[in-house]
Amino acid sequence: VQLSVTAAGLRSELVLPQGTPILAYVGEISQTVSFECVDSVVLTPAVPTALVQARQTAFAADELLGRGSGRAHQIFHMKEAHVVVDPTGALPSIPHVTVGGRRWTYAPTLLDSSPDAEVFAVLPHLNVIHFGDGTTAYEGSGVAGRAGRIPPQGAEIVVSYRHTLGERGNVPADAEFEIDLYTKRLHASIAQAVEESGVAFKVVSEERPAGGLNPTSLAEAREEAITALSRRWRAITTEDFESLALDEPAFNLKRAKCVPEVDFTASTDDATRKPGGVSLIVVPKSESTPAHTLEH
Repeated sequence: VQLSVTAAGLRSELVLPQGTPILAYVGEISQTVSFECVDSVVLTPAVPTALVQARQTAFAADELLGRGSGRAHQIFHMKEAHVVVDPTGALPSIPHVTVGGRRWTYAPTLLDSSPDAEVFAVLPHLNVIHFGDGTTAYEGSGVAGRAGRIPPQGAEIVVSYRHTLGERGNVPADAEFEIDLYTKRLHASIAQAVEESGVAFKVVSEERPAGGLNPTSLAEAREEAITALSRRWRAITTEDFESLALDEPAFNLKRAKCVPEVDFTASTDDATRKPGGVSLIVVPKSESTPAHTLEH
């Protein structure tokens, strides 16, 4: 959602940092949905209003998952559904995990880790934290992967992470928004501006929040798999080339004709024979757009 944030009574420049918590009130005042600022914005006394992009994510802090068993491949389930794992997104997010009070490192896969590496992986579709076995993965197979250290027996496993409500995060258009001034995650500079300078914030939605989706269900995944398996992914025959071109929505094509071993893009007036190559003659659906010849 895009929000307009105004700071009334601002005396000096104030930064609303990335991750600033925002609450949406839905219906009854007691029902709230958590949002966060995706980007940092600057407010000044001269320009106290700024547009902010926010996304619906909540934060679960210091959740005790259990204690280590000392066995290989330990798995711990997080309480909240729809865990957000997005290491390189606009608002980067990965779970923060400690084992026995010591922070361990997130790894996209455990197979590239050494046996004593203090790493964990996340299986978002299962909502779990996964640890390794301390040995070489796939013994005797020739795969040089490693599976990470085993959490010791009795060690407390604690995690903090972002999660989303999925479709339920698409709050109504009449939802009221405000910066959450009472959370421990509020940036100190914002709290100081409110306490010392009496700054008052007004947050207005510029659009209805949208785009929240639930994870793919098992039934939906089956349908997607069947569709993917029935689709042509490689071009061997002339019909394959034509089908792949027509199935690409971005091309918006009405017709396609594949001509093998001919180059229509040659500088001569006549088509040039080109063993191993193909040319595609395509006709767009829009009559205002000229036809194109694509060489492959």
